[in-house]
Amino acid sequence: MIIREVILENILSHESTRVEFIRGVNVIVGSNGSGKSSIIDSILLALIAPCTSALEEVVRAKLDNILRVGSQRGEVRVEVEVGGSTYIVKRTIERRGPREAASTMTLYDHNNRLLAKGREEVCSKVKSILGLHSPHKVLTSTLVSRQGFLTELLDMSPSERKERILELAGLQKLEEAKESLREVIRNLKFKVDLLRSKKENLKNREMKLRSIESEIGRLEGDIGELRKTLDGKLLEKSELEEKLSKLEKALKVWDRLKPLEELRQLIDEKERELERLRIEFSRLPQVDQALLEEIQKTWSLASDMEKRVGKAQAEVENLKSRIESFTKEAVEKLKEAGIEAGDIKGALEALDAELMKRVEALGALDAELKSVESLINVKPLEERCPFCGAPLTRDRLEHIIMEHKRRLEELKARKSVVSGEKRRLENVKNTVSRLNTNIEMDSREIEKALSNMEEAKRELEKFLNKCSEISPIFNVVKVAKVSDCPVKAVGELLNKRRELEVKIRETEKYIKDLREKFDEKAYRDLVEEWRKLSEGVDIASLEAEYESVRGEIRALENTIDEIKNRISKNSGALEALKKEALEIKSEIENLKAEIEKLPVKERILEVSGWVSDNLLGKEGLLALRLTEALKKSLESEANHILKLMGRDFNIKVHEDFTMTVMRGDQQLDVRSLSGGEKTMLAIAFRLTLASLLIEKPISTLILDEPTEYLDENSRKTVFEIIRKIAGYIDQVIVVTHDTEVEEIADRLISVSKDGGRSIVKVEV
Repeated sequence: MIIREVILENILSHESTRVEFIRGVNVIVGSNGSGKSSIIDSILLALIAPCTSALEEVVRAKLDNILRVGSQRGEVRVEVEVGGSTYIVKRTIERRGPREAASTMTLYDHNNRLLAKGREEVCSKVKSILGLHSPHKVLTSTLVSRQGFLTELLDMSPSERKERILELAGLQKLEEAKESLREVIRNLKFKVDLLRSKKENLKNREMKLRSIESEIGRLEGDIGELRKTLDGKLLEKSELEEKLSKLEKALKVWDRLKPLEELRQLIDEKERELERLRIEFSRLPQVDQALLEEIQKTWSLASDMEKRVGKAQAEVENLKSRIESFTKEAVEKLKEAGIEAGDIKGALEALDAELMKRVEALGALDAELKSVESLINVKPLEERCPFCGAPLTRDRLEHIIMEHKRRLEELKARKSVVSGEKRRLENVKNTVSRLNTNIEMDSREIEKALSNMEEAKRELEKFLNKCSEISPIFNVVKVAKVSDCPVKAVGELLNKRRELEVKIRETEKYIKDLREKFDEKAYRDLVEEWRKLSEGVDIASLEAEYESVRGEIRALENTIDEIKNRISKNSGALEALKKEALEIKSEIENLKAEIEKLPVKERILEVSGWVSDNLLGKEGLLALRLTEALKKSLESEANHILKLMGRDFNIKVHEDFTMTVMRGDQQLDVRSLSGGEKTMLAIAFRLTLASLLIEKPISTLILDEPTEYLDENSRKTVFEIIRKIAGYIDQVIVVTHDTEVEEIADRLISVSKDGGRSIVKVEV
């Protein structure tokens, strides 16, 4: 197995991490708590954890604690290479509650095709791929060394070490085999005892067989007599069935004739009904139906026209009243202005003329005012009049100025009067113009209303004329307005005509359909056939006779059924006895055959007991031989690996799995080894177990903090060993906080922490 890639999403302290591993030495380095061991935990979470319910033994955390803090979902994706094939294991974890989580597992090939789904299915497939019978215990005891567990097997007591190694080797199955054999022995003993009891019972079964054969002879005689009686009853039934067949033939003809007879009667009935409807229709008033329909259709419109005429008349009167009011108001305004109004338009022209006079007068006054103002402000030269040149005295000058000022005041007063007259005339003009506009608008509305009224009167007149045409039919003397028109009676007449027409058409169609269904020739043929078959007997008598014959047949059938039941019952009893006889014969033969095997089974029972007591179980001969072979293999393979590592000592595994170190001829306790040597021996022992317990070639070794608690020299020794191991193992993954490891790394993976999040960086 080669680990190729690990991808973590929200797992432990890793938010989003992708690590690629290569063949050779892969070193994951980082400070304590940085999250480097979490990468190994994740590999185990995917590959080993599915095969054990004890999750915490593998990843040292409960399922809900594996998710990164604050995350609801996480995923581990591990890609491995085994025997040249690539496999991808995915494990998805989802939080279900504050302290509850659930996971799903899938296994894919290199083409992303699904190979397995679910914990049990994935575990079974992974076991097969890795060549392990127990991935959980075998891997964590061999190729995967968790932090603090590298020397676990060396630190155990000999008895604990023996039990663990035998458990990993599967030797405990001998005890299971012994227990299974005990169950087989119990079953075999039960069968032997049973055969012995059957041997005693054989004579009783033979006596029972003779008794059954006697009863079989008696039943066969009874069945023969019953069959003779049955034949006589069947002949009698056959004669009655022939008579019943003739009666059935006649009744069948009647069944075919009856619906035709009923159909013929129905046709006659419907033709009488059609005649009655036609007479009823002919008695209705003969009026142009199109005219009736038009009156009914236009009645609502005529009512609207009548309403429109009344509304238009009221509108005209209202408009005339408004015009009269506007005219009166205009005349009064004109009188205020001193203008006689022959007509309003002429009065407006007179107003314009008066306004023009005022405008001209104001223009003349403005010119004179300017002239007088200029005279008052003129300064005379050399005390002479600027106009006539005559000498001016002071008194004369003041007199002239006073005269001009008086004239100025007179002009201003006159202008004020003329301006007032102008404004009054303008107000009158505006008011009269407005009133004249209203009069003109209302006049146009009157013309429009009169036009609509005339149109409505014409439509109304048409409707009233049509009503007058039909009114005598409904006893109406005169139609002067819409309400006089007998529309309700018209509707009733129309409905009656339509109803009768529909009924007549439907009845005609129904008769036509009935006639199409009625086969006249078949009817005549059936009538003739019925006369022959009934022989003058009415249908009621035939039906009574038919029921009588059927009753006789039913009674015979009951008797026949009773005889058949007795025959069947006796035959059943006979068959049961014959079957029982055959079974007893077979049982006797089987008993004889089984009893013949009794000596062999007794011998097998004896041999099985010896095998259970002497060969199987933890203390049996097989266990002792397998344990001895395993002990020798462990010692031989471990010393071979130590030699490859260049060590100058060997180990010896004793009967009780005590381990001692042999340095030359000197035998030492394992505890006498230095820290580095003990670590080296632990690695060698793990590789030895892996070679014995794992079917596939060893290709990967994972060491989590292998130099923990070692001094500098011991750490260097361990790193040298790891370098040598990498020479004959495809891949070594080392997790450590020692920076010296960079010297042996083919790939250096640095792990640090930033704000609670692990950061992974490949440096080599």
